[in-house]
Parts: sequence; structure tokens; C-alpha cells
Amino acid sequence: MYEVEIFAFIYPDLDIINLLYSIPIKKISIDEFIFVRKVIQFDKKPITLINKDFFKEENKEEKYTFSDFSEISKKIYIIFMEISEYKKFGNKYIMSNRAKSKFALEKEEYYKQAFEEIKKFSLMMIEVRDLEGIDKCDLHSEDFMKKFSRKIYGLMVCDEGWRFVPLQCSSSALEKCFCSRDYFCVFASNVGVLEINLIESDNYKKYNASQKKIGEVFNDKDTIKLLEPANYAGLNSGALLAMERATMLHVIIGANMTKDYCKAKLGDRKIICNRRKMIEAIDLVMNINISEMSTLTDMIMDKLGIYKYVERVKERLDLEEDDNMIIYQKSINSFMKLLTLVGLIIAFFSLVVSLLSADMIRDKLIECLSYITSSK
Repeated sequence: MYEVEIFAFIYPDLDIINLLYSIPIKKISIDEFIFVRKVIQFDKKPITLINKDFFKEENKEEKYTFSDFSEISKKIYIIFMEISEYKKFGNKYIMSNRAKSKFALEKEEYYKQAFEEIKKFSLMMIEVRDLEGIDKCDLHSEDFMKKFSRKIYGLMVCDEGWRFVPLQCSSSALEKCFCSRDYFCVFASNVGVLEINLIESDNYKKYNASQKKIGEVFNDKDTIKLLEPANYAGLNSGALLAMERATMLHVIIGANMTKDYCKAKLGDRKIICNRRKMIEAIDLVMNINISEMSTLTDMIMDKLGIYKYVERVKERLDLEEDDNMIIYQKSINSFMKLLTLVGLIIAFFSLVVSLLSADMIRDKLIECLSYITSSK
């Protein structure tokens, strides 16, 4: 049995809700952990979880399989949809019931459909606090790579065949990492983030004693508090915060890649407005003032392929801009053709009028000359 704590972090300016499921596991082998991760992250096989106080009033059942967590997530999102000031869902529900009866939706069915339309993205943050013999190795040494790179690679990418991965492959996958202390290191892949945090090692104990001494000398209680190991993976090192920011950026860019973001029919003003909104959202997510956190976030975003998403967005915007320019040029050409045709018609009528006027002037002159001649 595993105890699970659930947290919800709301970002109303971005229309994003982050759900965090924290599952502490004390002692487990690498193979067992990979199996449990597949069950949790990829929903391969149901396991039983005890419902501790969460939704206990609404749900009589005290046990859930992990596959039911999608239903729990759905209930959480629906609650936020109902109580939030985001009017999109409520307005759509009202309009759907004003239509013909065959199109009307029950409230529960409507929110179920709305949940399916939400852009969803999930990652797993893993913190490993001990591996047999790892505390005796330098995390950047060749000895560490030989002894532990395959194991860490298997945990990081959820590969049950980690024993048979070539050492060169596992070592190269771990080359790009983040380490600002000698007792922890953060790695990332496209399916999540893994942190080695050796809180029982001699290096950590020395660091802890040194920081406590500094905190006592300067009467800095916050420094002493930060030395206490957190109960949640990645919280002490900031890896959890970096992964959360990377996740939000992934959702923002993914949402803009899947919808009609920049269509010619929207008009230039709407296109510029959409571009500005996207830039503001990305700037809001990326507003990190700690240089180490920026480095960590960059590493995670690179491994998650977010920079590739950014390039794809830029390419799409450039293509849409080219399309708009072609459409604009075509409209200008059509207008110029029409203007030319109108000019030709006007010139033709002007010529006809001028010719008619010349004949009339000639007749008048002849008539005048005839009159003068006759009068003599």
C-alpha cells in the first residue's frame, strides 16, 4: 500500500492548474521501482491506493486503483471549472442548453467533455536518496559512471532492460546534468526528472554542519530551516519548481500548436494580439531571478524538447506570416487589376466623349464659316 498526498497549484493568469501527487517509497529495488513507475505514470496495471481524507465525504469507497486517478483528476478540474471566474465553460454550457433539445447537455456530461478538451501533460519527479555504495563515489567520476550510470538511466527513462544498455549509451544520456552541490545531481529525460540527493552521505553531513554554523553566527533561522530534508521529491534542490515551470511552458506552447493560432482570416490585428499574448505568457513562466534555477530549468526544458517546440512555433508563425503576405499580395494584385480595368474603361469613355466633342466643334466651325460666307 502507498500513501498519496494530492496538491493543486492554480495559475489563473495562465489558465493552468498543476496537480501534484506525492508518493513516498522507503525501500524498493530498481526493478520494482521501474514497475511501479510504469503503473503510476503510464497506467500499465492497476494497484490499490488508500483514500486518506481526500474526497472522502463524496466517495464512500476508501480504496482506488491508480487507473482511477484520472477520474480523481477529472473531479478536481471540474470543481475548479465550476468555481472559477473563467467564463468560457459556463457560457458554453448555457448556450448548449439554449439550443435544440437534442443538442442540450447535462451539466456533468458537459464538464466531462470540457475536461477532455483540456490540454494535459504529465511528468514524474523522482528523488533517489540512496543506492548501495553510491555515497562512496564522486558523482562526476568515471567510477560513478561505470557503477551506476545503467541503474540511473533505467530509473530515469523507465527502462526495465537497463542491465543490457551499453555503457556508452547510458553515460552519454547522463552527460548533461545539474549539480550545484557535491551530494546531489539532477538528470532529465523526455518522461521526467530524476534527482540523486544523498542526504545520508558524509558530504551532506559536512555541508549541513557548515551551513548550521553559518546560520547560527549570523542568526539566520531561514538557512537552518532549509537544511531540513523535505518530504517531497525535488523540493530542496529546486528541481521540482524548475520542472513545474517547464511543464507549464510545455502546456502553453502545446496548446498554441494545436489550435488555430494564427489564421489569415483572423486579420492582422488579431494575429499581433495572439503573438503578444504568447510572448507575455512565456515571459511570465520564465521569470526566474536565480541563475542556478535558470540553468536547471534550461536543462530540463532542453531534455523535454521544449526548445524544439519553440522552434516549431516560430516556424509556424513564419509560415503563417508568409501565407498572409501571399494572400495580401494576391488581394493587392486583384485590386490593381480592377483599378487598371476601371482606368481603361474611364479612358475609353473619355476618348469617345473627346471624339464626339471634336466632331461637334468641327460642325460648328463649318456652320459658322458657311454663315459668314453666305452673309457676304
